[in-house]
Amino acid sequence: MKNLINSIVVFRDTIGSRTTLGQMYLNGVYVGYTLEDTIRPYPLKVYGETAMYEGMYPARKYNSSKFGECLAIDNVPGFTNIRVHGMNDHTGSHGCIGLGTNRDRSNFTINNCKPALDKLLDMIDDSLPIYV
Repeated sequence: MKNLINSIVVFRDTIGSRTTLGQMYLNGVYVGYTLEDTIRPYPLKVYGETAMYEGMYPARKYNSSKFGECLAIDNVPGFTNIRVHGMNDHTGSHGCIGLGTNRDRSNFTINNCKPALDKLLDMIDDSLPIYV
């Protein structure tokens, strides 16, 4: 059966005081490791230090002047300009999701981001809507 949407799931599996690590899947296929700010209960938010809230949000491919080709996530309550892009630690997050091929749980970091982001963008079926 053909997918009706591009369904991106972030499974958060390591939660620290400042950083959340996880794994990203597109339509059930593993894409890479994720890095976000720490999780806080809705509606608590600390600017630049809070992961987006759990939910299902529309997304789109986006060409950012800062990050290049990435994924924009829209309609996240209390957040603007949320992206999936490359980063190595939580200081680059500001609510966004970092994506990489490697992670270091002891240091709460990820790396090798460009290949993971390229993989995600290549896997997306451009004829279908995208949801994270």
